[in-house]
Amino acid sequence: MPRTLSWCVVLPLLLVACHRDGPAGKPGDAPAKKPDAGALASADAGPATAQLLEEGAEPRAVLTYAFDPGRQEARVLTIDSLIEGKTTLEDQVELRFKVRYPAADTVELVLRSAHTTEGEIKDIESTQGTRVVQRIRKDGTTDAPEVVSPKGADGTAAEYVKGAILQIAGTLVVPLPEKPIGVGARWRFGDDSPTLRLVSREKGALVFERTLEIHGMRNVERGKAVKVDEEQSTRVEATLDGIVKHVESKLVTGKVIGKMVGAKRTTHLRFDVCDPL
Repeated sequence: MPRTLSWCVVLPLLLVACHRDGPAGKPGDAPAKKPDAGALASADAGPATAQLLEEGAEPRAVLTYAFDPGRQEARVLTIDSLIEGKTTLEDQVELRFKVRYPAADTVELVLRSAHTTEGEIKDIESTQGTRVVQRIRKDGTTDAPEVVSPKGADGTAAEYVKGAILQIAGTLVVPLPEKPIGVGARWRFGDDSPTLRLVSREKGALVFERTLEIHGMRNVERGKAVKVDEEQSTRVEATLDGIVKHVESKLVTGKVIGKMVGAKRTTHLRFDVCDPL
């Protein structure tokens, strides 16, 4: 019978976010038990600048976000994690959110239900009501989200849920270049950032692909250098008047995971429109 993962292993920072100061963290970093929102964005840094690799086909246009204030929606986040090594560890977490747009540049998510197969999380239901507020600029770059747990929430469960939320917070919208782009355009926000590609644009609906490969030596916990093999592929369906409607992401990592040398971790993340509770 497979064992379940402890939450600090289940919820590494999966998606590299384009916050105010660019990508969040380093893909080779060891997962932290308590993700530090301060590490995700710096109030003193300037906005990230996209490196446009290909302009894409005509017609091209400058794409910008503007939310529809007052609109309400719902989303569900599901994360499945599997570690294969000397021991097999697996876990799943599902979070359902009410979504609203207080302003054209702000989104608010409120957690309406939470479930996990992780046996060490005893009272995840106590996190219902967790509130996430994130400001998103016209180009899709963001500040770190504000995550506020309800009073009385179990501390371990609250950190577990926050870890899951931080995985999706960096991809609520796809950051865009300031220059005009067309279908086939490619860009990124730094050498260690994912490459983004506009796959299609039809009647307000956009499809993006996000890819990242890292192979080589990286510093992990306590500065120890280890060989990292990491591949991530993500498909995103979005519009410019709200947050993403569908995200499907797969991350495969071979590295030191805690004390498990040479283990392989596979993480599947899905974020979808769902019916309101």
